[in-house]
Amino acid sequence: IIGAGAMAAALGGGWAAAGHEVHIGARSADAARALAAEINAIRGAGPEADRASGTAAAPVDVRAATIGEAIAFADVVLFAVPVSALPDLKHNSRPELRDGCCFASVTDATGPPRAGSTHPP
Repeated sequence: IIGAGAMAAALGGGWAAAGHEVHIGARSADAARALAAEINAIRGAGPEADRASGTAAAPVDVRAATIGEAIAFADVVLFAVPVSALPDLKHNSRPELRDGCCFASVTDATGPPRAGSTHPP
């Protein structure tokens, strides 16, 4: 997943809960680490859970990565970023792509509602 906002959190957590290994890549390494730690804490996985329980290592399903690392790892790349970031990301991610990798995006090109405007349902 490329992005570290609400959509990345929701989908990354859901995919990890379904048993998929998830890598979070973001412009900010701190944001990627924070989101991975948050999802792992909610799921009871990751290094924080290991220390708290005192048991053997729990599986770490969500990992922080650079954008390039996340793309190189992925069978599916999900862009959960502002629409303005998409052209540059798609262009710059080509070298890291694996054969057969798919792209998906949850980007809203319309942006947030503005006062006095209407959005279709």
